[in-house]
Amino acid sequence: GLIGSRRNSPEPGLLLRLVFSGTLQVGGTHSMGESTQRNPANQSRAAFTLVEIMVVVVVIGILASLALPAFTGAKRKSENSKLVADFQSFRSAFQQYALEVGNWPANEVVGVMPSELDGYVSRTLFEKTTVDGSRWDWQGPGGATGTTYGLALLGGSLEDERMEEVDALLDDGDLGTGTFQLIGSHYTLIFEG
Repeated sequence: GLIGSRRNSPEPGLLLRLVFSGTLQVGGTHSMGESTQRNPANQSRAAFTLVEIMVVVVVIGILASLALPAFTGAKRKSENSKLVADFQSFRSAFQQYALEVGNWPANEVVGVMPSELDGYVSRTLFEKTTVDGSRWDWQGPGGATGTTYGLALLGGSLEDERMEEVDALLDDGDLGTGTFQLIGSHYTLIFEG
């Protein structure tokens, strides 16, 4: 007998084999009313073998390796879409301010929203770092972009490849042309320049 087994307890692994083979019956009887009994042929095989466990682990590993790139690609697209939505939201707020007041807000330090924009856009959203740790920066005359008015992203772990993807969603996909450009070390959405 099995060490520590009780008279009515099933052998180790039997329950799993019964579940996977589809022969497990509720109440301990088959549909014909016969009581279930252990099959003596199964007693020599009391548990899963090491090879069976390793096969399952390898299959799970293969499935995970197939799913991981799709997950990271979807995450990156989602983060890019969030950056584009934020750029567009900020652009709308700055442009609305300029139309109502007749000029652009004053240049501000990195990560600080110009006080003139209170009521046009959320200060919390503007002053919060992005998913990659970069900061928003309003660029006016005398700023890092020279005479260009625009909204820049700087710092963090920004990379040209990612920002070209953002540029393709916002503009023309080329950081050297259009309204979204790399100016110095600033990825800038140009409003007027």
